[in-house]
Amino acid sequence: MIKVLIIGSNHFVEQESSKIINSIDDAHIETYFGDELNKNESDFFSFVNSVSLFGNQKIAYIRNAHDIKGLDNFIKSLESCIETNLILTGDKNSIKDAEKLVKNTSFNLIKEKIIKPTPNQVIEIFKKKNLDISLFNARII
Repeated sequence: MIKVLIIGSNHFVEQESSKIINSIDDAHIETYFGDELNKNESDFFSFVNSVSLFGNQKIAYIRNAHDIKGLDNFIKSLESCIETNLILTGDKNSIKDAEKLVKNTSFNLIKEKIIKPTPNQVIEIFKKKNLDISLFNARII
């Protein structure tokens, strides 16, 4: 079963989640939200720990995992889940130490890499658009 924590911008999270979901044929998907799980976890745990009735794979897609209270304990509690693929997603600014959250668990971390362009790369981008920019302003950008 796939167990993954995806951290990044909304676009990145949607793109990476879609790749995983589309790689699993004819899956039954249930979507949950972090703040809702704080109020009622029983339906979620019932879904992830039960066997699929029709034999197709199941996916629990948890959006905004950063809203789950005690996220580290929540991830650890999912270690014994073998019936369901788990996709947890979170905002890049809301989950600190994502590596620490998945350390010593069966979860893989997919984290958006932030690439800062050099001032010369910024100048090149502007040149391609026929715009002038000073080195000073390129450094600021």
